[in-house]
Amino acid sequence: MSAAVFVSPRTSSEPMAFTPKEFIRGTAFAWIIFVLGAELAYAVDAATPVPGLVYESFNGLTGVALFWSRVANSFLFIVPFSFVLACVLAPLGLGVGHRLRRTDNAFVHSVMFLILGAGIGLAWWVLCRFLWVDPMRPFAIGVAIAVTLALPVGWSITARIALRRDARHRALVDAGSTGAVR
Repeated sequence: MSAAVFVSPRTSSEPMAFTPKEFIRGTAFAWIIFVLGAELAYAVDAATPVPGLVYESFNGLTGVALFWSRVANSFLFIVPFSFVLACVLAPLGLGVGHRLRRTDNAFVHSVMFLILGAGIGLAWWVLCRFLWVDPMRPFAIGVAIAVTLALPVGWSITARIALRRDARHRALVDAGSTGAVR
């Protein structure tokens, strides 16, 4: 069995180019970070009383079970819908990444993905006004913050993995190895 030789898509003219696999990895990291942030926002929202509404109490064991069941049920809503949205909105991230492939400044990449995330978060927050969600509830604000932070963090994790792999490859080539990298 022969090991496949890794060839980086990054060159001196395109130091931040990426493969489709790296793009999918970045999208997956951003989506997972978003889901965790949205779940946290929902947990805070579920524990926050709504003034003027009569609702179930979270006191005692029954209240704790009710709280966690609401959070678990929200997971069944957040995961599939956010996955579909991640797939639908991924071309926006692809466009930003493609435009920035010639820029090796990590700060610029982070800021651009932060701006993209903030734009999506703002669109969500405005959409809340037309849906059943009060835009000032912790869930609405938390989801906007989660998507704003998920995109640059997902990019950062993926870029570090890719650049670390490139550095290992260069070290192996410099040492006279065949260049096979896992």
